[in-house]
Amino acid sequence: MSIDISTLSYTLRKISAASPTPIGLGHAQQLVTAVLGFKSLAAYQAAVARSDERPHLDDVRHAVLNLPMLTTRASDLAVGVPEPELLPLVKAALEQCLPLASFHLSADKFEDAIRVYVDDRVLNDERTSGELASTNGDGIDEIYVPFDFSMVEMPSPGDVWEFELQGHVSVNIDTERPYSGHKVGVEARLTLERMGLATFGEALCKVTH
Repeated sequence: MSIDISTLSYTLRKISAASPTPIGLGHAQQLVTAVLGFKSLAAYQAAVARSDERPHLDDVRHAVLNLPMLTTRASDLAVGVPEPELLPLVKAALEQCLPLASFHLSADKFEDAIRVYVDDRVLNDERTSGELASTNGDGIDEIYVPFDFSMVEMPSPGDVWEFELQGHVSVNIDTERPYSGHKVGVEARLTLERMGLATFGEALCKVTH
């Protein structure tokens, strides 16, 4: 069964049923769309109609949650759930419906996660590992693969963000062995599809050289 806003909202209502302040389905719909960056369910539905948002979320692998929008919308609707309990409830519903996705509490945390992923892919690529094995390294010193990452500058929903990366992996020098190099230059390509205002597909990083 495909996952959409109705599925997320029903799950949130169901999860909150055991709390002292259950959330009705109508409010749940407003809260789920708010945490995805929309001021109202109507605004989200308009974005779907424009094809700026996908009606189904099965392929989402990353989502940047909008906590300020969520708390503002909950206040506007007079939702009785205390603020410290609100995000955990909404996040639990998202995680239950989209177990393959990662949910980030800010754009900065999303950026950090992508950078960690890129560093891991670069370091563990078999060609990188092979080149590092030919050095006289004594442990990894630095993984340096810089790139500019900004949700504001990323492509519009439905487009794919592509970036050619250049950097290096360096190792600590083992002074007890003959010097045979300590830095491996790396080129890679990062692609990431923007599926909606706050939702993204799977990040893919491939070492090309």
